[in-house]
Amino acid sequence: MAKRIGARDIEARLGLTRGEGAAQPAAPAEESSLGGTILFSVAGVAVAIGAAAFMAFGGGAAVMASLTPAPAYTSRVAATCDSGWKDDRINAEQIHCYMTHDTARLCDLRERLALADKLRDFQLAANNADGALNRAAFNMIGRPGAMQMGVEEAKTRDPRLTPDQRAEQFGKVSGMAQDYMGPTEGPLKNLVYNVKRSELVLDVRELVKRGFLSAADFPSTAPEIVTKALASADHISPTLCR
Repeated sequence: MAKRIGARDIEARLGLTRGEGAAQPAAPAEESSLGGTILFSVAGVAVAIGAAAFMAFGGGAAVMASLTPAPAYTSRVAATCDSGWKDDRINAEQIHCYMTHDTARLCDLRERLALADKLRDFQLAANNADGALNRAAFNMIGRPGAMQMGVEEAKTRDPRLTPDQRAEQFGKVSGMAQDYMGPTEGPLKNLVYNVKRSELVLDVRELVKRGFLSAADFPSTAPEIVTKALASADHISPTLCR
């Protein structure tokens, strides 16, 4: 009678044990991981292709436009009033122009904000001019020639000099003084202007009284002429804008 072959006999002939046989199902896990990696790569390529197509057919232009900041607004009187403006001088004539030309434009909020910005720029440029003059004056302190210039100036008062000699001596002292003051020539020119600061205060006050400017337009530090104007504006009319 033939002997019946059981499962243990098959495993013994194949050289397997229970433990070895149990380890076999691990292989499909590697296949699953590989399949997931392939799917992820395919999805990534699809997204990249879709993005490229979006950019190619004009969608990118809309995205870039939304990310690009809008250009700063330029006042419609800038072409006239900015003439001669410098960032290191007192631009009194220029800011006077901004505050007196076409004031009805200030009903446009963009123009009102542009004027407030320009007033801050005016203060900054005036501070720069004052600072440049102070630095030039400080640099003069250590320059040689001051004592000699004093000696030559004293000679102009010598009673023994003839009128021609005295005039010649005055000319000599004047030339020395001009050379000595040379470093301050540029900064001094930047402090020369035809419109007085008191007039600028009146300009601001008139705009405040007409409702074209207010303290709310200067949430941080207000320029000096604005501070003075706000303090002296006793009557403020309702805005003329409709």
